[in-house]
Amino acid sequence: MRQNHLAWLFVKQQRNQLTPEEELELNEWLDAAPSNRECYNLYTDREFVKAELADYMSINVGAAKQKVFGKIRKRRRIKNAIYASPFIIVIAVVTYLLWHGQEHKAGKETVVKKENAGKSEMKMDSAKIYLAIGDSILEIQGAKDGILVHNDSQQVTKKGKLIAYKGSSSSNAIKLVTSWGSQCQLQLPDGSRIWLNALSSVRYPAESSTLTRSVQLEGEGYCEIQSDQSKPFGVMVNNNTEVQVLGTKFNINAYRNEGRVKATLLEGQIKIVRGKEQKILKPGESASVRPSKQIEVFKDSTIEKSIAWKDDKFFDFDDESMSSIIRQLERWYNVTINFKDAANDVYTGMIKRDQPVEAALKAIFEDKVQIINRNRVITLIPVNNKQTQ
Repeated sequence: MRQNHLAWLFVKQQRNQLTPEEELELNEWLDAAPSNRECYNLYTDREFVKAELADYMSINVGAAKQKVFGKIRKRRRIKNAIYASPFIIVIAVVTYLLWHGQEHKAGKETVVKKENAGKSEMKMDSAKIYLAIGDSILEIQGAKDGILVHNDSQQVTKKGKLIAYKGSSSSNAIKLVTSWGSQCQLQLPDGSRIWLNALSSVRYPAESSTLTRSVQLEGEGYCEIQSDQSKPFGVMVNNNTEVQVLGTKFNINAYRNEGRVKATLLEGQIKIVRGKEQKILKPGESASVRPSKQIEVFKDSTIEKSIAWKDDKFFDFDDESMSSIIRQLERWYNVTINFKDAANDVYTGMIKRDQPVEAALKAIFEDKVQIINRNRVITLIPVNNKQTQ
């Protein structure tokens, strides 16, 4: 993505002026790498932008550049390549000039205390769902129930969070995309249903499958597939893994920052295919597909917890690693969470999804950490280490 175009998307997003197409484009860039989201968090912080612009407007530009780079390397884990000077200048100048003179709430640092842990400025009302069909992209999060699309070969209707699609295999492809903090369901012409978790997408039909019934999935989805012995169903994941089914219930977690694809089978039978390698799963089993490793199949005692997300009520953790929990919270709340001790902790419990992120963190950590929130970048500091920070 061109740097000046990216800068413009940043600014339009802050001013609530993005078109649906631009919203999709920005979300795809943010989800491509953790460093992209941290870059976004920095350059939508007005005070940071003003300070950085002042550095670049100073007489000794070279010294200012070294000062800024040093601060970033010390305090942020962002790829240095993002901070090429043209990018910094474009972002800083464009963002500041467009914000200058307007009322904009700066990202002030706040410490969440026990008495106000349930309060948060991070509302969930910006979560969005998009429907792409043919050359059209529709934002459907707040759309009324009823017919969304109708033509000679296709019809799309909405009822609550269920999007029902009817069309032939020769019709235009349909793609459903969720942003952070949003979920939905897609019902296919044969009655099969796919639940989408946050920051996920499903395309029907898939581009690269040889099967008559197929979808392409990114992120996480739970599938209930209608049985049809003559027409096997396929789910393409990350362009190199396919889950083949006849009629079954299963979950696929394929977020790219998880480092693996995980398929979990509840009912029926599925086959995991990657190149020439194939593995068949039985109910109660999961498969893990990692780059450069063989497909691993194992008994999974946490199956019900792994699909708890689809009911849109709770996070359900069972000896879950803190690093995994943090990635899930980041996707749901659209935040970056920094916690040095994440690799050493596990957690078991249920956390409500409809509460602010600070309240969710408070439920997990109780009073063991201090929560510092600055413009969607959250730092967790162990209480016994506060004095040394």
